Amino acid sequence: FLAIVVLSSCAGLKKMKKEASKIKYQVNPKVLAEYADMVDVKIKVTIPPKYFHKKAIVEATPVLKFKGGEEAFETKILQGEKVQGNHTVVPFNSGKTINYVGKISYKNAMRISGLYVRLKGRKGNKEVQFESEKLANGVFATATLVVNNPQTIIGKDAFQKVISDKKEADLFYLINSAQVRSSEGKKDDIQALKDYVEGVRVSEDKEYRGIEISAYASPDGTKKLNEKLAENREKTSTKFLKDEMKRAGLENFTARSLMKSKVTPEDWEGFQKLMKQSNIRDKDLILRVLAMYNDPEVREKEIRNIASVFDEVKDVILPKLRRAKFIVSVDIIGKENEDLI
Repeated sequence: FLAIVVLSSCAGLKKMKKEASKIKYQVNPKVLAEYADMVDVKIKVTIPPKYFHKKAIVEATPVLKFKGGEEAFETKILQGEKVQGNHTVVPFNSGKTINYVGKISYKNAMRISGLYVRLKGRKGNKEVQFESEKLANGVFATATLVVNNPQTIIGKDAFQKVISDKKEADLFYLINSAQVRSSEGKKDDIQALKDYVEGVRVSEDKEYRGIEISAYASPDGTKKLNEKLAENREKTSTKFLKDEMKRAGLENFTARSLMKSKVTPEDWEGFQKLMKQSNIRDKDLILRVLAMYNDPEVREKEIRNIASVFDEVKDVILPKLRRAKFIVSVDIIGKENEDLI
């Protein structure tokens, strides 16, 4: 019976992933723009009838991707009509139209960027990452180019011969586990990381500096257990990366001299960052606990005592902290002076 339930749960999410193209997005403005150092977006989302499973939960996160990084807007959480929760309910028979509004701080690198939406579905203890979809381009930032007090300035030029660049990818683990799941190795960001390294290999103007592996455990649980978990995740993520690079013919890029590791047994910094970005009700109570107490055990105890939100923290925040992060660093070498003439 349990096997039937698990298969049914997974099948429902896989169908939603397969038919995700039926969801329609209307972005306003069509090309994102900077205003007062912020990038605002409005998205009209139309979810068709007979699409949203009655027992599913979907986390939808708009993400602005640009060279060298990305910035996520606030996540919107949707739920089926049979889910017990306080998120936006999407009826199965009629579907729903949702108007999303979000904003992030502007960065100069966002001038050439793309707005994407990431969807992650959950049903019971099953989780499925949908393919990300591009929604719009960005960012018009004419105001940042205006000089209000023009004057002649003579000085050194801002030319940089060497520019640092990096590429990141995450590997997520189940609770109390250091085993790398096969599904994690098939994610878009892992493939993008390998493609990035391959691009460095064939490029004449890029110099590979190395890769850093940071392994984490979420702050719930005992310190001793989290220390062991983080250390084991560092080992399994390192092995995973070496194996993936070897299969791609890039084993020279994972030589011992080019790799360094860092272990964080209790990722309170990541926890605080995700809490600030979330729309969890009463999140200010939890942030106040973090500000008042430094002792990890006291923090965890006080947060668990906030029973009204802990279940949501357990489902939404903590799984994102059970991870290993890969960061590839590269130097982009500029042209010699004689080549610029």
